[in-house]
Amino acid sequence: MLFFLLGAALVYQQTQSFAFTALADAPMDAIALIFVGLLTKGGIFVSGLWLPLTHSESETPVSAMLSGVVVKSGIYPLARFALMF
Repeated sequence: MLFFLLGAALVYQQTQSFAFTALADAPMDAIALIFVGLLTKGGIFVSGLWLPLTHSESETPVSAMLSGVVVKSGIYPLARFALMF
């Protein structure tokens, strides 16, 4: 999530806002950092290599929480981001 936090800091530095609407005026490198951070968090394609290892090592309740909450917390902002553009 370091990429996401760096991107959010760049957006705030440029627009003085954390709102999704501020992404329209944000620099392209900030948007790229946020996008990479969310892709990794959501476990999408190549950036999701951490997902199978984490699920296999964790206990059943923790694995259910990982798939139900943690992964979706990266996908939901990506969906909102896609609807914006």
